[in-house]
Amino acid sequence: MIGFIVRTVVIAIAVAVVAFLYPAIDYGDNLATLAVVAVIMGLLNAFVKPVISAFSLPLNMMTFGLFGLVLNALLLLAVALIADLFGFSFVIGGYPPDFSLSAVVSAVVGAIGISIVATIIGLVVPD
Repeated sequence: MIGFIVRTVVIAIAVAVVAFLYPAIDYGDNLATLAVVAVIMGLLNAFVKPVISAFSLPLNMMTFGLFGLVLNALLLLAVALIADLFGFSFVIGGYPPDFSLSAVVSAVVGAIGISIVATIIGLVVPD
């Protein structure tokens, strides 16, 4: 339980840093939204991502792991959609409500940035 809380705080910090550096990702500077986004992202990464990763393993192997970036971007867009369904404003490149190429590109860049920042913070903070 403590590990989940630590990972959720690390994800929240990573999302806040990436949103600060990359203006296409916006959580409205609301800490409640940031906490909800981190919890949703943690739950999706814990329960949904392993299943999708297992099914997409052949495609991931054919693309030498680059499909993992697409998978992370799709999960980030799913987090934005779920947060919007619960009434929290987490926007990635105009999505939701506008799904466009800029939303996909913003999700890919945001997923890469969140992964990098979360990895750096994870190296500093023990689990």
